[in-house]
Amino acid sequence: CADTTDVKCDFQRLSRIYGQMADLFHAQRSPQFEKEAELNAVRMAWKAKDTLAALNFYAHLAYAYHLENKIDSAYQINMKACKLFEEYGFHEYKYGYINMQFGTLIENKQYFDAKPIIDEFEYKSGLFTNGDIKKGHELYYYKKGQYYLGVNNIDSAFYFYNKLLNNANNIGHYENAYKGLMEVYHKLGKPDSVMKYAQLFANANDSACLISSAEEINRSNALYNYNA
Repeated sequence: CADTTDVKCDFQRLSRIYGQMADLFHAQRSPQFEKEAELNAVRMAWKAKDTLAALNFYAHLAYAYHLENKIDSAYQINMKACKLFEEYGFHEYKYGYINMQFGTLIENKQYFDAKPIIDEFEYKSGLFTNGDIKKGHELYYYKKGQYYLGVNNIDSAFYFYNKLLNNANNIGHYENAYKGLMEVYHKLGKPDSVMKYAQLFANANDSACLISSAEEINRSNALYNYNA
């Protein structure tokens, strides 16, 4: 109901409202609505001359494209957002988003290109203490394991998958750790261990699906027209 033609319009608050809408649509797996809300958040933040908020909202736009499985578009937006953080002098903020870059490069088997970005993330993000990443970012260990598996450094891949397993605090962590260890043992030609971790991965995947289904029911029950 905001009148955006009114000189007294609180564009800064309006940008936050659109940002919250985008987060809700993302949780409900509605990327099309998410993109619309995120772009409105960007537009309102620029009107409020809130550069940092505008850049953050724009960076979040990549997640909507990732949800649509438009990986190339997500990657390009992420790259542009990180470049803009640099250009506007918000250097440290890009490290909250740069993991999408090396994650995509690893998935595309571009390990040579991924390595310097991984190194930059580890040395400059401020998220690491004695080689351990800050709590809440443990999935990084899986990506690091993927990198080492891709360059055929099996020992290091094994180390990082186990590190994720030992620091797991949700079903997704267990799922990825088991998947990684299954792939390691497949490369090592140890069928018994492959079978063990394949079963653990399948069990974790089933549990993740059950949790996801329950969350979908809750989301369906909580649906609102946020534009009303």
